[in-house]
Amino acid sequence: SMPLPFILYASWGNVFDFSLNSLRTLSIIIAILTHIGFYILLTKLVRDNSKILFTAVFLVVHPYIAGFSVFIFTDMLPITVSIFGLLAILQNRWILWLCCSVTGILSRQYFVFFTLPVGLWYGLGYLKTRDRKQLLMVLITSVSIFPALLLFALWGGVSPRNSINHLYVGHAFSYHPEYLTLYISQLFLYLSPLFLVKWRTFYTNR
Repeated sequence: SMPLPFILYASWGNVFDFSLNSLRTLSIIIAILTHIGFYILLTKLVRDNSKILFTAVFLVVHPYIAGFSVFIFTDMLPITVSIFGLLAILQNRWILWLCCSVTGILSRQYFVFFTLPVGLWYGLGYLKTRDRKQLLMVLITSVSIFPALLLFALWGGVSPRNSINHLYVGHAFSYHPEYLTLYISQLFLYLSPLFLVKWRTFYTNR
């Protein structure tokens, strides 16, 4: 976890109040922005209105997303900027991409696995086409990592020196096999709506 979501909720609490309902209101606002962004993204990628509606509803009722939308979790913000980041990439809007990448990395460190492939993609595109817009996106992607690097320099590592640092950094390469079973099971569970929609195609192709 990175500090931005905590700063955001703290700022909201200072302006309004720190009651449970007040903080949950911010979660709902972020969730609404996420769902709107996801719907817009679908309209850019899918032409079938029924599929757009089905997929948008599926995101809303997804167990994780439903929880993130109502309770006070810091996970929804990187999901939100992931969606708007994809929109920025599709439309080559570098300012939006810069904001999304910086926000994502300052929310969760694993967001860098979204940022770096985007930079690589545009880098390969520039080598192929010599398009300056591609080079600009490479530079923007590189710049978006610097705020996190400054924090790492301030902390003297990937997190502040506290008990959380010892827990996660000290056991960074440990893994619990039972989580693998859980994630594999959830994969089939979450894909089940797609099977219900496409089951006829599945049997026809056979």
